[in-house]
Amino acid sequence: MKITRTFCVLAAALALSSRLFGADAPVAPSPTDASILERLAALERRFDELAAENKTLRDQLAAAQAAKPAATAVAASPAPVPAPAAEPAKPAKPAPVYVAAAGKEGKIALGGFFHINAESGDAPDARWAGVHDRFFIRRARLNAAGSFAEDFSFKIEGDFGNNSVGGRSGYSAQMTDGFVTWSAHPAASLRAGQFKTPFGYEQLMPDTKVQTVERSLPNDRLTVSRQIGVGLFGDVVPKRLAYSTGIFNGNGVNNGDNDNDDFLYVGRLSGTIAQGGEDDGRYQIDAGVNAFTMDTTGATAQRDGLGLDLQLSWGPATLTGEWLRNDFTSATGIESDSDGWALLATWAINKRWLLMGRVESFDPSSLAANDETDSWTLGGAYLINGDNIKLTLNYMQGTVGTADSNGRLLGRLQIVY
Repeated sequence: MKITRTFCVLAAALALSSRLFGADAPVAPSPTDASILERLAALERRFDELAAENKTLRDQLAAAQAAKPAATAVAASPAPVPAPAAEPAKPAKPAPVYVAAAGKEGKIALGGFFHINAESGDAPDARWAGVHDRFFIRRARLNAAGSFAEDFSFKIEGDFGNNSVGGRSGYSAQMTDGFVTWSAHPAASLRAGQFKTPFGYEQLMPDTKVQTVERSLPNDRLTVSRQIGVGLFGDVVPKRLAYSTGIFNGNGVNNGDNDNDDFLYVGRLSGTIAQGGEDDGRYQIDAGVNAFTMDTTGATAQRDGLGLDLQLSWGPATLTGEWLRNDFTSATGIESDSDGWALLATWAINKRWLLMGRVESFDPSSLAANDETDSWTLGGAYLINGDNIKLTLNYMQGTVGTADSNGRLLGRLQIVY
């Protein structure tokens, strides 16, 4: 403390000297020695006062930190100086919520979507047989996807909704996708797990991108959906020609068994035939061909599939056509086939409104007569926020065999998160 006091006194003296003897300072009367000593003494007294006040505040702070909060606590001497009233504390901002990966993912994303449906009317095809007017949760998906080093990625998705057109009671969670992908080479990416088989253009379209409320009946009956297995896919010519192939158990979704030692073999080739134009006059023509074969156990000894599809787009209009066929050979050698086709046209009026119309036909067996289903669908969609929030309304009219024609109104709210 003495060193500090001496330093302050010397600093004050130096400041006074600079004012008295500076070369640029104005000429002023020279002060006497008594006046200089008096000023130094005043500075010294002020320094002592500040030091004493600082010690008092330190003692009060130490006492306040050491004292226990009690109603009967007695304040030590000297009495603390009353502090000014503090402003009301502002509410603290809530801490941000984070989802942290437990593993070593380079990135991880959570997402999913809702399909909430409303329906009224009769059964335009066999999928609605015995189904009444209703509200139901068609799909309620939750998924997680992430990527690792060395070009590995994964996706796992579960469905908590109805997950079918027919009625279900007691919704239960079930896995839709669950796979790991290695994509080090764009021409040959490898995927293992449960995922969509590469057969059927409409079947491969994401559920959130399908323009109508429900896919066509031929798609539902003649594709082989998701399976457990391994697949290889990539670009033969970047952005022009792609392939996808896979080997699967062939026993359907969420089935870890194989009913025999044979597998389901699937392959698809798709590409762009032509494209050109600008803005609203831009056009593109795409096509695809796919096939599968599998040996089965039971009444059907072998099942083979073939499909062709064509997509035309010109400005705001699109036209999509698909034909599918399955050939069956029974254990006794009897052969039969099922086939069907669908043609869908859409027109984007603007960024909000989309009109659509579809005609389709399905013959479940070449061995039976008068069992075809012919139907048409008209409707539209209102895109509140693109495909993220979308309302779709369809009216579907269909005839099964020689039965009377039946109509059904289908509505859907889509929320993607």
